[in-house]
Amino acid sequence: MKNNYINTCVVYLMATFLLISLISIKKCTADLSAHPLCPDNLKDYCIHGECHFLEDVQEPACLCETGYRGKRCHELSMD
Repeated sequence: MKNNYINTCVVYLMATFLLISLISIKKCTADLSAHPLCPDNLKDYCIHGECHFLEDVQEPACLCETGYRGKRCHELSMD
């Protein structure tokens, strides 16, 4: 009985790791430059980048300078 339980656990773990390895995260390729620049009250929203305003969702979005990433271009990128 114990061997059967261990085999079941091993198969479950293998299936879990297989599923995880199939998931890939892709970089966003949206062209933010097509959106208008942010209004003055949000001009400093992006730490190391250019702020564009997404009118359809009424939110700012950042176009990061080379070497930076993150929602507000606040993280150094190792890419």
